[in-house]
Amino acid sequence: MYDFMIVGVALALALPITAAAIVGLAFALFARAGGMSPLAGTTSLQMNGDGTLTEVAVDDGHILAA
Repeated sequence: MYDFMIVGVALALALPITAAAIVGLAFALFARAGGMSPLAGTTSLQMNGDGTLTEVAVDDGHILAA
């Protein structure tokens, strides 16, 4: 009886972690294949050589302008 409980707890812990890993891997492969980046249409901060930050626009994962 306790064996089934241990297996149930192990599955309850392992399945969400596995599902999250699969989704993360698929998202990374999709972005690497040239798909839509999660950063598309947002702005980001870029560190300059002198240590200052510049806000830059991001479109499809590529920096448009500094």
